[in-house]
Amino acid sequence: MAVRISSWALRVGVLLELVLGVSLWIGRPLAPVLLHMALGLLIVALVWFLGLAQAMVKNGSLGLAFATFGVGLALAILGLAQKAVPSQTALQIIHVLLALVTIGVGEMATARYWRGKKALAAAAR
Repeated sequence: MAVRISSWALRVGVLLELVLGVSLWIGRPLAPVLLHMALGLLIVALVWFLGLAQAMVKNGSLGLAFATFGVGLALAILGLAQKAVPSQTALQIIHVLLALVTIGVGEMATARYWRGKKALAAAAR
């Protein structure tokens, strides 16, 4: 149940983050920057959780767990770097692309988790 909720929270969170981020980028913020940053940290925690969850089931991937950690960490670092260097368009574009990679890695981790759970159930029969 926790994986299902985390997966949906990740999807909704990234969608909200993209909307908030674009609104900040064009200069018409829909919310304070701190809300964007807090939601971003939640997204990083969710993708890390999903990476660890899939690594703990049958046929889980340690490499995918490391990928979720690396992508989440890179996303957080680039996000925080924008606060220090606010007018770097290239940094902003890379940050958005990394956010899209984050949702992809999260979806891969979720799919691997459910495949592992299915394999465990089939083996128990």
